[in-house]
Amino acid sequence: MQPARRLQKELEKMTLEPVVGIEAEPCAGDLFKWSARIRGPEGSPYEGGSFEVDIRLPSRYPLEPPKMKFKTPIFHPNVSGSGDICLDVLKSQWSPALSLQKVLLSLSSLLTDPNFSDPLNGEASHLFNKNRAGYDAKCREMTQRHAMPSKKGGAEDAESKKRRRSESSAVATVLDSDEDDGHNEATPPSPSPAAKAKAKAKAKAKAIAGGSPKAKAKAKAKASAGRASGR
Repeated sequence: MQPARRLQKELEKMTLEPVVGIEAEPCAGDLFKWSARIRGPEGSPYEGGSFEVDIRLPSRYPLEPPKMKFKTPIFHPNVSGSGDICLDVLKSQWSPALSLQKVLLSLSSLLTDPNFSDPLNGEASHLFNKNRAGYDAKCREMTQRHAMPSKKGGAEDAESKKRRRSESSAVATVLDSDEDDGHNEATPPSPSPAAKAKAKAKAKAKAIAGGSPKAKAKAKAKASAGRASGR
């Protein structure tokens, strides 16, 4: 099978059967130059990171293995400071039966299971064997620095949201206060029963005082009858 046709088939398979945590596609339609991204495996010190891998295919592919190199800096025993990768399936263990997707899966596994028989990063290899906690901390530091989105914008967004919530709360407090004031003006406190009785008596007295002579005489007679009954 011709290399271009083989690579086109691999691209179709990756599209139809994607693998979680791995993405790859040709650069600008060039089937012999790909860009891939590997997500840091869960539970590893690389978790949360996204690592870019540059892939170059030889003209005799798949008879010859692809060339892969990390573009994202990573601290790992089998990856050099310049991004070169020591992985058996990219060298002696390569087979035309393998595919780019399978090699990327092997590379993802390498992140959690380094091969110490042929390390490229002596510092990482030594630290892994002598101080695993220190190794994990160094991996996380490099991952956060180079393989994760900047958190500056996120921090600013959080601060802006906090400020907006504070402003909204202040506005709501003012509005509630205004509503309370308006409510108090529109509905004054209800008078006590004693006040109601006093007002009623006053109104009745006023009505009597301002009535006609006939009404006055009638009211006076009613009052006299009340006093007589009281005796």
